[in-house]
Amino acid sequence: MNIDEIDLKDWHDTKYLNHKPEHFISLNSPVRNMARLLAWITTNVSGRYSITSKYKEDRYRRDMEYIIGFENPADATSFSLFYK
Repeated sequence: MNIDEIDLKDWHDTKYLNHKPEHFISLNSPVRNMARLLAWITTNVSGRYSITSKYKEDRYRRDMEYIIGFENPADATSFSLFYK
């Protein structure tokens, strides 16, 4: 068996990761509604993904910012075009 023949979804038994590996493509999400974001991802993403968050602060306010990581570049492209 060649390493390219291994399906990572079968190996890891999930598409969602609670951390973002270095090789994932990162995009800042314009979506602030987590339910809407998860609905789009579970419907349209074929590869593994991660969702992390960080606080974005300025002098007057503090906002939560979601960073979506996609293993498959096609999934990242679809996401960025859909939420353009």
